[in-house]
Amino acid sequence: MRKETIFTLKNLYRDDMNLYGYHFGKGEKSACIVGACRGNEVQQLYICSQLIRQLKELEERGAIIKGNEIMVIPTVNTASLNVGKRFWPTDDSDINRMYPGDGSGETTKRIAAGIFDAVKEYSYGIQFTSFYIPGNFVPHVRMMDTGFQNPSLANLFGLPYVVVRDAKPFDKATLNYNWQLKNTSAFSIYTSGTDQIDEPSARMAVASVLRFLTRMGMVRYTSHSGYIATVLHESDLSSVRTDCAGIYRPHVKPGEEVSRGEILADILDPYEGEIISQILAPTEGIVFFSHSQPFVTEGVLYLKLYGGFMNNVPVTMERRADMQYAALERMLINSIMEVQMKLGYEKEVIRFYYPEKALLNILKAGDSDEEIKDALKEFKAYVKDRLGEIKITKSQDRFCFLIPPEGAQYVWEQEEENGFLREFIEIIEKPGVQLEDIKNVFSRYSDGKYICVSCDGEECDFILYFQDPSRDSYRYFIKFHDNHGTYHRFLSEDVKDMGF
Repeated sequence: MRKETIFTLKNLYRDDMNLYGYHFGKGEKSACIVGACRGNEVQQLYICSQLIRQLKELEERGAIIKGNEIMVIPTVNTASLNVGKRFWPTDDSDINRMYPGDGSGETTKRIAAGIFDAVKEYSYGIQFTSFYIPGNFVPHVRMMDTGFQNPSLANLFGLPYVVVRDAKPFDKATLNYNWQLKNTSAFSIYTSGTDQIDEPSARMAVASVLRFLTRMGMVRYTSHSGYIATVLHESDLSSVRTDCAGIYRPHVKPGEEVSRGEILADILDPYEGEIISQILAPTEGIVFFSHSQPFVTEGVLYLKLYGGFMNNVPVTMERRADMQYAALERMLINSIMEVQMKLGYEKEVIRFYYPEKALLNILKAGDSDEEIKDALKEFKAYVKDRLGEIKITKSQDRFCFLIPPEGAQYVWEQEEENGFLREFIEIIEKPGVQLEDIKNVFSRYSDGKYICVSCDGEECDFILYFQDPSRDSYRYFIKFHDNHGTYHRFLSEDVKDMGF
């Protein structure tokens, strides 16, 4: 690790303000991670500190891949952090509205210019930032629609959601926007918490960055594969506002599902404690953002819900591709990894067969042959850069996916190993395996949070799966024979179609 002063702001009456960059590895400027830009972004500073600690350990183990340089800037605004003020202490200006900066301009523009000079040549830029309203998000990656954005790359973080939003005039002065103008692939990551540390989402954020760096060939880091991200446009989010002022008492948290008409929050009279208003869910969906301050005024935005068509915004072909094609690609990659764990790696053709119903559950492309044909043609183009020129044929009611050798090579070299699946396969292939042996593997990878149910069928004695699908979303069907066990695994929608 190399610590460098990337910008110094001279101060007449106090110590100079030094901003530091922490460098890992040597070579091309591959990735830059920027943390707290505002004085209340404690969570963002904390996440970067944990990234620095992890990257330092990886570098000491030789896990930074040769030819790559990674830089982390934990904060660009120590002055505001020191006094606990969100914006610049003397003029209340926002550094993240000053890019690309001006070296001879006002203070925050000089800071922005110094930072941008240090970060503008990196291939990938990641910024931990916060929302203008105090509150908590479902962890997600956010991108501006500048014409340079790449949602497919954002999927590689393995966070639950990727949000694309239209750029507004003031966005042209943000770091993310100016990064993209310099041909840097830029991503903003939002987590739960801003002025307080939220440890679970901080760990998720650190893992997501290390997962991205691994998949882009910069570091070697082993973790679970994360989520298959849902890609959505900001217009898909429905804003819920208060209808009066008072004390805000929420009933739901980010990530929770709500039904139409469900009580989302109470507004209390601040003097008498009576409920003066109850806010009801206008539609079913998932709580994407929740206001975190105890006092609200009338008309304030305090919740954002995601529910697909709630705003009468149709899902475009492009967004369907990002959502459904990413899910199908992940299924293929998981299948390739499973084969390679069982048989070892060979740079050769691999074939997989999927029932038509299972494929339609993922693609959601319609039932007609023409719609399915068009969707598969688009999918082949979608994965070509990673899995190569795959071939898809149909025989009766099932599809054959032929993965070329370069696809097998990509998965072997770029995808981190699934430790759970490796251990599960080793256990179930052992002679004399017992149910408790398998349950112990599930328990170790979930802190005991898994489901095991009996199954009365010719091909299944038990079904096991994780309560948290981000660890592994499959249902494992286990069958015990005289001296050994066998398994099949299916996605949850396929299991429902099978009548379970």
